Amino acid sequence: MKLSLKKIVALSLMLAMLALTVIACSGGTPAAAGSTDLLANVIAKGKLVAAIEVGSEPFTFADPATGEYIGFNIDIMNGFCESIGVKLELAPMEFSELFEAVNNGKADMASANISRTAKRSATVLFTEPVTHSNGIAMVLKSSGLTSIDELNDPSRTVCGPSGGVYVEIARELWPNAKVEEIGSSADAIAALQAGRVDAYLTDTNTSSVMMKDDDTLTILPEPLSVDTVAFGLKMDLGSYTLRDAFNNYLKIIKMDGTYSDICEKWYGAPWTPFMGEYGA
Repeated sequence: MKLSLKKIVALSLMLAMLALTVIACSGGTPAAAGSTDLLANVIAKGKLVAAIEVGSEPFTFADPATGEYIGFNIDIMNGFCESIGVKLELAPMEFSELFEAVNNGKADMASANISRTAKRSATVLFTEPVTHSNGIAMVLKSSGLTSIDELNDPSRTVCGPSGGVYVEIARELWPNAKVEEIGSSADAIAALQAGRVDAYLTDTNTSSVMMKDDDTLTILPEPLSVDTVAFGLKMDLGSYTLRDAFNNYLKIIKMDGTYSDICEKWYGAPWTPFMGEYGA
């Protein structure tokens, strides 16, 4: 494959930035036993353990043909690990277990759709935004619902991913409704179809995939939130090295077109930066 001059320059810059990060943060030597430098430790052991939440197409889900985990988040992490010369090891778990996994050392990074909120920033170190989306309420077309305001009723039940931010949003928006946590998108669709819940709260990227093969679903027109999604690391000074290396990688793939290609592959449309957004 022939690389354009733009891509050659961008890739060279990426390697230089990552090398400087490694040298500056690890002193240019392999990590000593018990070192708190997360990037140096990852490089020394030759692998990065990523805690993932599965079952959230198009971000992370099992390929029906092979059983291997694929998706937007997996492509991002595979590219990052390749750029720093380590293997990617996946640790699937429930969303509610992600922060505990990075803070107790079971995983190096939580690579899932984590809404970057001020409250969560007190317990987890966030990367720059990996993607953006709007929070939405998904309902059955046959429900007759036309507005999110109709959900604030004692007769209504709404659900959101277990441990996710949408459950908190629902309790604030609809204090009169019943709010439940649910394990996966598949469980949510089953609950909607069975009439156990009236709405499932998720993001625009996930909902577009869910509705692609199910014409009984629709979304209510008003967005619940503008969601900034990032990956998370242990809240520790030693985590900044790995966080900064990942942020550098993210900037480069946004400049050289790789990020846009990944977006088009999984979202069906190329990346369109927000106004003022430059590699972040």
